[in-house]
Amino acid sequence: MTSNRNEDAENQALLAFLAAQRDAVLSIVAGLDEDSWHRPVVPSGWTPAGLVEHLGGAEWHWFQGSWPASTPSQRLGMRT
Repeated sequence: MTSNRNEDAENQALLAFLAAQRDAVLSIVAGLDEDSWHRPVVPSGWTPAGLVEHLGGAEWHWFQGSWPASTPSQRLGMRT
């Protein structure tokens, strides 16, 4: 039983960290106009839109594609 409580606490900590990272990224890109959204801002050519798309794909991969649970809802810590 202690193991389940530890696992729940770890899951909650990971989800809180994920939410904080999402909020940080969204606060950086909030208010960008269309041109700024698609303008490369680093030498590699990445744009804010490309970065957000990449982060969404990485989040999907780790929290839905790789997380060891039987359903996507369980992988994201959702109660069904």
